[in-house]
Amino acid sequence: MISFILPLDGMTHLMRHFSDSAELGSRFYLKSPASLLALAATCFPDKFIDAVADNDGRKRISVTFDHEIGTCNVVPLSSLTEQEKASVFYEDRDGYKVKVAFSDRTFPTSECQIILAQDNTVITLFPGPLAPPFPTPGESSDYWDNHVFIRQKE
Repeated sequence: MISFILPLDGMTHLMRHFSDSAELGSRFYLKSPASLLALAATCFPDKFIDAVADNDGRKRISVTFDHEIGTCNVVPLSSLTEQEKASVFYEDRDGYKVKVAFSDRTFPTSECQIILAQDNTVITLFPGPLAPPFPTPGESSDYWDNHVFIRQKE
């Protein structure tokens, strides 16, 4: 059986992907990191067994389920309608200014990213394709220059 460490100091960050909070970010349909990890480890054990850490010491595991597991709220700017593009503004997320657009659409996904430390401590997990970390202040990122967080219209 594959085991994971859920760090107490990282639970606030992890739970943003499992709640109905107003915080920016993609959301899982499952209610907890433990339930998502158990499902992923059961469905894709070899992904975890064969995972090798990158140069930064992190294991990046990407899995695609045969059903929707959540919504991906980071999308390419090119996928937005003209009305959605006109709504783009900047908002602070964890100390970074990120692009945000209002939309009444949802972007369901069956894809999930699990980022672990060498000892299987969970660094983060989120639904959708792999996204790079935010750039440091003063740097740019082709990915983040061309992607936007989605905030649902009220």
